[in-house]
Amino acid sequence: MDQALFAKLEDQARLICIPAQDFPEERYKLREGFYRKFGYCKKGTFGYGNSELAFIRWEIKRGVLNPVSDPEQPGSAWWRAINGHFIYHGVLAELLYENNVKPQEVKTVSSLWLEYMYKPSAQAWYAAHNASITCGYLQFSELAAKESVYEQSFIKEVLIRLYYAQVLIMGKFLGSVKVKNIFSNFARVLVKDMILDLEKIEEFLADPKYNSVDLLVQLPDFYPDHYPLFKSDIDNILFKNKDSCIMDWMAWFFDEDMIGWHLTPVFDYVSQWILFPEVKNMIVDNKVNYPHAGNPYTINCCCYE
Repeated sequence: MDQALFAKLEDQARLICIPAQDFPEERYKLREGFYRKFGYCKKGTFGYGNSELAFIRWEIKRGVLNPVSDPEQPGSAWWRAINGHFIYHGVLAELLYENNVKPQEVKTVSSLWLEYMYKPSAQAWYAAHNASITCGYLQFSELAAKESVYEQSFIKEVLIRLYYAQVLIMGKFLGSVKVKNIFSNFARVLVKDMILDLEKIEEFLADPKYNSVDLLVQLPDFYPDHYPLFKSDIDNILFKNKDSCIMDWMAWFFDEDMIGWHLTPVFDYVSQWILFPEVKNMIVDNKVNYPHAGNPYTINCCCYE
């Protein structure tokens, strides 16, 4: 596409994003406005944006999007940067779309958002969403290193859950035997007197149109509602405390039994789908090596924190 036009739209995107940077609710409104236009679903006002908006609402409640200088509840430089970076890609994509720019004309993460906007689907949404988040993870690794060791552990858990959800959706879409075999040993879960069909649970948890994220972020042991974290918080997240309720046990089951054993193939598949080869190198000895030393992935985009 015309580079002068692209540069102009980048400037416009920055001007839209920057005024919202110290106002969490304004950040939320930018994404809410995006999904009013591009939600593409009758199951709720925001369609494919339901899960994302629930997650941002949780971030706001937790206080991580507050200014880092907030006297009552200082925010997190890392969480703010990831969220701001993500929002920028969406705003830029919307401007590109309004100027009739096609995905193949753009060489940034925003191109994946354009693909979703032109041909909406859960698969396209995950590619755009997770590429934007991954770009932020890689670019802001140094900020993650400044977080507490407990927050770093949680940051890794969040990324693992996000990738797992994408694998569930993409594996079903692609009909990939290899992807499906990752989870073949977990056909059913027995919880007291109830037999839960795992395939239906997976679909509910992974589909961005459903309200699963809204339910999950209300489990403090799964998504803590305060910042910063303490050792007791990460012990709960990693299920080291044994007095948790049945819902927390299920949260542990998905994190450890269903996801934990398959990190290498999950990250390998995702690295191909979102076009970030660096992702597969984040796994060392079946553990997520993040934050990590080395040069972050650079991409032709701008962001705000």
